[in-house]
Amino acid sequence: MKKIIAVAIAGAFVVPAVHAADVTLGGEVEYYITDASSGTTGNTAENEIKVSVTEELEGGMSLSAYLNSNNGGTHDSGISVTSAMGAIHFGNGDGATALGAYEDKADVAEQGAGKAGVSSAATLTNIVRIEPNLGVEGLTLGLGLGFGAAATDEESSYGIHYTNSGFAVAYAEADVEQSDVTTKVTSVSYTYGPVYVAMDNVDGQNGVDGAEAEAVALTYNYGPGKIYYEANEVNYTSASGNAVLSGTANLKPKTTVVGISYKIGGLNTYVQTLNEDSTTGAATETDTTYFGVEYAF
Repeated sequence: MKKIIAVAIAGAFVVPAVHAADVTLGGEVEYYITDASSGTTGNTAENEIKVSVTEELEGGMSLSAYLNSNNGGTHDSGISVTSAMGAIHFGNGDGATALGAYEDKADVAEQGAGKAGVSSAATLTNIVRIEPNLGVEGLTLGLGLGFGAAATDEESSYGIHYTNSGFAVAYAEADVEQSDVTTKVTSVSYTYGPVYVAMDNVDGQNGVDGAEAEAVALTYNYGPGKIYYEANEVNYTSASGNAVLSGTANLKPKTTVVGISYKIGGLNTYVQTLNEDSTTGAATETDTTYFGVEYAF
């Protein structure tokens, strides 16, 4: 009996097993030079540092979180909880919304371009996105709700994304409080061996009726390197983000990028040229060449 009591007392002081979190420190450092008609300048890209955490929870659940800070002054963060029923994501960046989570497949350039990046009229600081497990491989449904500093920044959104054998397609919509405009995005991509092609289409950009953006992209991966092409076309002035070009001024300004990159481990070097029409639709254009080096760890 004394032995049994002793074992029971010893067991009471045994520390229960704790699931330790796996912490990863990473980031990116990038510098590039631009050569344009106005001259040659040196630039520091959005160098950033990122801390990510993963942890296995009870009942087959898992948790992941990240903190991301860059020298542009932005600080993104997110928490995701996943179970057999699906996943729930909390965050403060545009990519956390159901509108932004699945789009921008045609944004392949190292610098510039990306004009078809979708955006509603809301400035969001707190976002929640639910992705229920639909039981269909490759199919994801996202339901999102976002809030900002102002009551008019409330955004509700939904998106659906499907992938199968190198093919991916996504569609999403977002509605903002006290706005009659629905922002919509369609993204499609296909990967076949070393070749990747993609298309983005946005309607109601920045919450403005008639503001549209389109983008197409093509890349060819040759081992550690990549050759890429991206073309964007818009019908709004990016300076204000809201004014829609109309009448004779509606020349649909275009941005075209051609470049090549090469990776050695985490080190990536690239050279690209960017041709851009005036965002006001005037008959002017600029050419810029980029020489860049970045290291991701």
